[in-house]
Amino acid sequence: MKVVVVGAGLAGLSAGYELQKAGHEVMILEKRDRVGGRVLTRREGPYIIDAGPDAMTEGYVNWRRLATEFGMGDQFVSSSNIVTVARHSRLHDIDPNNALASAFTRALSWKAKLQMSMGLMKVRKLLASSDSFRLSDAAHLDSETETGYDFALKLFGREATEHMIDPLARLVTGGGSRRASRLSILGGLANWFNADPLMAIKGGLDRLPKALAERLDVRLRVDVQHVEESAAGVKISYVDSDGSPIEANADACVLATTYDVSQRLWPFLPERIPSYYEKLEYQRLVSISVAYEAATRTKAYIGEFSTKDYPYTLLWFLQHNKAPDRAPPGHSLITIISDTDAFDHFMAQSDDEITAWARGHVETLCPELKGKFVLSSITRWPMGGYLATPGFFQRTMRLREVVPTGGRVQLAGELFSAGSMEAAITWGLEAAKKIIARGCGG
Repeated sequence: MKVVVVGAGLAGLSAGYELQKAGHEVMILEKRDRVGGRVLTRREGPYIIDAGPDAMTEGYVNWRRLATEFGMGDQFVSSSNIVTVARHSRLHDIDPNNALASAFTRALSWKAKLQMSMGLMKVRKLLASSDSFRLSDAAHLDSETETGYDFALKLFGREATEHMIDPLARLVTGGGSRRASRLSILGGLANWFNADPLMAIKGGLDRLPKALAERLDVRLRVDVQHVEESAAGVKISYVDSDGSPIEANADACVLATTYDVSQRLWPFLPERIPSYYEKLEYQRLVSISVAYEAATRTKAYIGEFSTKDYPYTLLWFLQHNKAPDRAPPGHSLITIISDTDAFDHFMAQSDDEITAWARGHVETLCPELKGKFVLSSITRWPMGGYLATPGFFQRTMRLREVVPTGGRVQLAGELFSAGSMEAAITWGLEAAKKIIARGCGG
């Protein structure tokens, strides 16, 4: 078959690679001037800054398989599994591998720790069987009316919900627990419960999408206008990089774009499920990285913050504790991700104003870094992913049911689970498998 893939993020690239391995002719069309989608690595002097998706675990099975297939298996490194929680204007490190030390953390009171332990016991079987990369498969556990906050409050009590569960929700959803689906809370807890070690790859996370693109026919700066499906095939209308209008005929097509683009290109979606887009919300984030020529006292890689105490700060990634090549020895590189609800606030500010805020924030919690600032790097993401609001996974399951499994056009991307690089690849492969199973006939 001849297959056109729209979008050269991880979902589109993995779908294209899987289709090509199966013997099909693949062309990938990408509007940007680069591949990778939201996977973006910036290199500033001696610092390697992952400005998009960041955290990954050894549970990223498909990601690791592809990277190994491209000769990167010996480039994996272990990241610090310590998590630091901001409370009472201090950072409190929690080592999941040290149960005794975690039990004595001052991030929670003894009463809150007891309530949280009891809540986890109630859902332990559910967590052990959950797949956080296929959350729409568990759509029956979602709710249109109950938020993640209300769900957690019943299980864990107010203190643990506000200062432990809410920060976890922000890590996995891009917003606080009051806006999150309760299924997102279960997905985040499943990752925590299953305790897959954190990991990274030397040289930056953009290495995998670049390696995939080198094996594929990828056309950059191409603006796709329309996708039309018929019994005979699929017609893709686009404007090439030189401005020439082109119509390409294919046997099948993968739409590995954000949903707003997919429903604009393919009329089938707004015709069959018009309400889906109306209720869809997006993460709107700012990534602010600040580098220092001094080491932090905390050995954590992930920093978690409650909405109640830190409404502007979604989370931190202490990248010098992620991989040894992200910053020179003895230096610190901290990436702050802003909350979705703070996006408009930061968009109204200059880079210098954002940097001043970030420095004040970091140097208050890490006073050992004062006077050691080196540089900052800021990336704005007006559309950084999907907000899994209450009922999101139920609505997405209905979308999956509407798109024919044997159809010539398939959707791919993070839409069907919690946003992550592994989820993007997982659903890219899923789309490819459906097209491969369809074959040339009918």
